Amino acid sequence: MDRQQINRWLAKDDLFNVWTIDQNGWIDPFTGAVIKSTHGIMKVAKRHLLQNRPWMKFGLKTMPELQTIRWSHHLQRWVEPDGRLRIFRRDGLWLNPYSGDWEKAVPLENGKVTIRTIEAMATVLAAQPQLANREPLDTAEIGKRIYGGGDTPRPAVGKRSASRIGDADAKEEAATAREAPAEPNPDLNRAKQVLERMLPQIPAIPGWDIGVCWEPQSIIGGDFYEVIRVDPGHLFLAIGDVSGHGTSAALVVASTLKSLRHAVKAGGNLVDIITRFNDDIVEDLLASYFITMWGALIDLETRIVTCICAGHHPALLGNPRRRAILTQLGTAAPAIGLMKGEILVNHLEPMTLQLRVGDTILQFTDGLFETANRDQQVYGRRRVMANFLMELDKPSSAMAKALVDDSRAFTQQRFADDVSVFALKVLDR
Repeated sequence: MDRQQINRWLAKDDLFNVWTIDQNGWIDPFTGAVIKSTHGIMKVAKRHLLQNRPWMKFGLKTMPELQTIRWSHHLQRWVEPDGRLRIFRRDGLWLNPYSGDWEKAVPLENGKVTIRTIEAMATVLAAQPQLANREPLDTAEIGKRIYGGGDTPRPAVGKRSASRIGDADAKEEAATAREAPAEPNPDLNRAKQVLERMLPQIPAIPGWDIGVCWEPQSIIGGDFYEVIRVDPGHLFLAIGDVSGHGTSAALVVASTLKSLRHAVKAGGNLVDIITRFNDDIVEDLLASYFITMWGALIDLETRIVTCICAGHHPALLGNPRRRAILTQLGTAAPAIGLMKGEILVNHLEPMTLQLRVGDTILQFTDGLFETANRDQQVYGRRRVMANFLMELDKPSSAMAKALVDDSRAFTQQRFADDVSVFALKVLDR
């Protein structure tokens, strides 16, 4: 019955057909979460609804709410690199670069663009459906709005997200808006330092080689990883992705790491840890947020690994000595934060495997393979798999970095999402 209802929703209900502005994601009309995919989006949407059944926890959002989420998702990605989105007058009016109008209801906070500012921008843009598929004005048109043309009032001063600029600087802002990098933000830099301190130090464990490459798309981001020596004989591993980007996602990451460490410390098997973590972190999640995570518990003596995919894709296992050189670890289960633990526990399917010398486990976030080049060709999981096999002889840290570097070289531009890669090798003792 669920499958039939989902098919009807996707075929006939406009609320189930709202895409991100870049057309690389579908917006869940129950949670507002962005489900990313560069191809086969309806298949991805159907799988997401079947696995997570968000209607059990959330009601349907309205179309204005979904359009606001759509714009907010776009602005969080582009407000830093694109200076056209950050032009304000001394009287507080914001230049809407899609319409060329000066808007009132977009507040700066201490001269800075914050999440509250972005949400106000998104609300303004969502209220103007004619702007839905429009490109921002070019720099020449932006310059006319800044300096006046026809009936357009001439602003005395503009503002960037972190500081005031005068008329001369406003002209430069207009001329270089597309290429303007984000200005240094002391608050964001401090938040980055705090987040980096919260991420774990990689322990040195005889017989095991662990490496990580973590690259947020902006100064801070929504990817995380965890390595916890539970006791002398057991190791807990996790890598995951918080829905959303930027400051809000990073705040959720901080709460995630605290809750996850508490859940691991309380003991139990992997299912116990995941459900306990789910019930703890759900209190800190906004209605539209959830967490995808791959978690594993390893017996260091017997080399038996148990893993769970909570809304995350399977890990890869590579070893030239095995009959199957490349396999996947983990079966699909709902993401964290979408339902209570008493319901989630019935959907978690642990996978257990005996590891051997020469085995390498690789796990990563979707920013690694969903990135695309300027011709809109997607890097894809197959390239990840192929390059993983090519790099198997490298130490874990070098392997993780090589995979990120190869994806970046393919893209030939900055990543559009946070990227994290985690590798673990089984060595001779």
